[in-house]
Amino acid sequence: MEIDLPQLAASYRESIQGILDENSLCSLASVSEDGAAHINTAYFAFDQQMRIYVLTEPATVHAQNFARDSRVGVAIYDSSQPWGDPHRGLQIFGTCEGVADQSNEPVFEVYTNKHPELLRLCRTSDAMLANLKSRFYAITSQRVKLIDEPAFGEETHFEFEVFSNSARSVQQEH
Repeated sequence: MEIDLPQLAASYRESIQGILDENSLCSLASVSEDGAAHINTAYFAFDQQMRIYVLTEPATVHAQNFARDSRVGVAIYDSSQPWGDPHRGLQIFGTCEGVADQSNEPVFEVYTNKHPELLRLCRTSDAMLANLKSRFYAITSQRVKLIDEPAFGEETHFEFEVFSNSARSVQQEH
């Protein structure tokens, strides 16, 4: 699935798209009830608006955290990148909310396109809702930090604010 952020320069879109396409796992940071950080790993998929979708049980600590405080930090990267080599990844900051059951079908399609293994457990969105405890959660990106040293140079990072279906660069770091 191609991301649709026309205000973003093509080179940034291609870089972000490549990182999302090449990776399946992300790390999610949430805020616990006592204010402490909580982190977990999840498989993800994404749509054209760069919403990130994860599948998890509502009873998990992170899902409970998101129900109470929707703030989220997400890291997407290939953890096998050797130390000292140019590296690439995304850091995403935004909000995470449960996907309503009536909105499940298009998310099921996005998710199973990236992770067809889910179809072995349930062939349809309705079957998933009926037979699995897990539910989809949608992460809406508000700020994205792009690190793609092979494309943009050593220690060059870009930050973007994301507004609905557009993005603008807010900062370049060296």
